[in-house]
Amino acid sequence: MALCAGYERGHWRRKALGRYLFNHLNEFAFKWSELQRLDSSTALDMIAEAARRVYASRKFESRGEFGELLLHAVLRSHFRSQPAASKIFFKTADNETVKGYDCVHIVPTATGIELWFGEAKFYSNIATAISDAVSELMRHTTTDYLRREFALIQGKVDGPYADDIRRMLEPEVSLDEIFEALRIPVLLTYDSRAVGNHDGVTAAYRAALEKEIRHYYSLFVRRSAGLPREVQIHVILVPLRQKKALVRHLDTRLREIQGSTQDEADDEDFTT
Repeated sequence: MALCAGYERGHWRRKALGRYLFNHLNEFAFKWSELQRLDSSTALDMIAEAARRVYASRKFESRGEFGELLLHAVLRSHFRSQPAASKIFFKTADNETVKGYDCVHIVPTATGIELWFGEAKFYSNIATAISDAVSELMRHTTTDYLRREFALIQGKVDGPYADDIRRMLEPEVSLDEIFEALRIPVLLTYDSRAVGNHDGVTAAYRAALEKEIRHYYSLFVRRSAGLPREVQIHVILVPLRQKKALVRHLDTRLREIQGSTQDEADDEDFTT
């Protein structure tokens, strides 16, 4: 599938995409049990804490947290998933990057639950995004890696389905059985020529975007031919107007939510 922010009055909707992402910030940063204390009296403090958990680094250009947040939001909005573990919560230091799959969600079905272990590549170049995603999938779908990741996830899951997930990931359960419920959504962003060449959702835009998306999806399929056939992958392409400008905007908004250093300086001046 492909998702685009669209246009408004001739401009690509960068700010609208930012609002969409930050509306999911609390769910992304807090585990389920922590979210139970979210109400009108705690909301402001919790959103600020959620923003601080993402990162506090000034070197934001190459960080991947916004891609992970986008993946989280897409799974919640379009696949009706439920977060099963907050990877951000398990950071042990500011600005640390958490290894392993970029999200752990579940999707309830009529016959049980599906496990959605996601990968996100928040890139400007689609060829590099595909190459890096396939390389990671090759490593992340080996038996040894999956067993190590399952063991780590068992201690991190939280929420109403935690016990079901732990039972599914027990070492005694065959991978053949787990693969029946396992889905790997792979989200890839890139600077899109189709998006950049248009200023509205017109018939010409739709045609150009569809042609572009089908081309890049075919490229992903060809390059991922060596992956285990039992692994079910969902490819999610997100064309951007300009990833660099989007990241600058998201970083500015994140710092505003965190509480700016200028606000702290003003407090000190007032006290003095």
